[in-house]
Amino acid sequence: ALEAFLEYQRVANKLNLDVNHAMNLFNLGNIHYLKKDYEKAKEYYFKSEDMLEDDKETSFGYSELCFMLAQIYLVENNKECAIKYYLISKEIKKRVIIDEDVLNKFIEYYDKIFL
Repeated sequence: ALEAFLEYQRVANKLNLDVNHAMNLFNLGNIHYLKKDYEKAKEYYFKSEDMLEDDKETSFGYSELCFMLAQIYLVENNKECAIKYYLISKEIKKRVIIDEDVLNKFIEYYDKIFL
């Protein structure tokens, strides 16, 4: 998967294609997260965040990016950063998730982990 995303990025850049580079970087971060290469994952997540042009306050994608950072910081025992990014993710999810049951289950479960 990592090779495929890197090739996708290389070809898209070479052909000057209109692609969602922020999403591609986020996906590269996810691959490194799954490989437990957290420093590389954070590097890609922060690059993705820098490229986001939409309103971060209502972006589900940004809430997912923050949630992934929260999980990494939790694994790294950096509780302060974990809570910071979890709270950002949670606040955005409150704005964008319509199904109250889904939202409440998310908050109930993850508040116990992060808070």
